[in-house]
Amino acid sequence: MRRIDDIFSKSEHIAMLKKIEPLHHVHEPWIEQTKSSSIAWEPVREDTCTGPYGGPKCSPSSKVVDAANKNNCIVDIFLFIFPLSLLSYIANQSRYYTYEEWVQEVERINHDGKTIL
Repeated sequence: MRRIDDIFSKSEHIAMLKKIEPLHHVHEPWIEQTKSSSIAWEPVREDTCTGPYGGPKCSPSSKVVDAANKNNCIVDIFLFIFPLSLLSYIANQSRYYTYEEWVQEVERINHDGKTIL
């Protein structure tokens, strides 16, 4: 028995899957997009991110600017963006998933009905 990866390259395998994939039509109220019937749209002005009257120039928030101006040390700015409580939480979760979480072997059934681990 040979694996399909041994017979075809990955790009050949993907191209083959695209050719044999059945075409499923979209259901109502959706419209199938093709090169000839492409529908382009833009959100209404009221729904744009800048609002109906434009908006301010994108920039850091005033809290970030104040923290950057007050602190001379890059570590203080880093800890402003990533508080020590967040870093502590990440460290605890990493320790838990590395050393304490039990790994359970799970059996699955693939699309052919065969059990795989």
